[in-house]
Amino acid sequence: WSSNFFYPLIMSDKPGSEISKDYKRKKNTGTSPATLELEAGTYLFCQCGYSKNQPFCDGSHHGTNFKPLVFEMKQKQRVKLCTCKLTSKAPYCDNSHLTLQKPL
Repeated sequence: WSSNFFYPLIMSDKPGSEISKDYKRKKNTGTSPATLELEAGTYLFCQCGYSKNQPFCDGSHHGTNFKPLVFEMKQKQRVKLCTCKLTSKAPYCDNSHLTLQKPL
């Protein structure tokens, strides 16, 4: 977090570094749901699409207007979580990924 706090006072010349001038974040969204067996507990669902730990939040949303969605599993259950970020039933998949255009 300290590098983000002091940027642009401290910048890196290393290409691809998160604190370099030319750094651009990449979305890590998918085109199919993540089917997982989740234990009972509380989870953070990524809504920004930048997390490298999709479909869960890893804090990559910092500096954006997005916040993770907190959801709770009451019991162990198999679920389909959205990775395309188009669902209207977040964090669960509603097959919105089927509307994505496939490359030719």
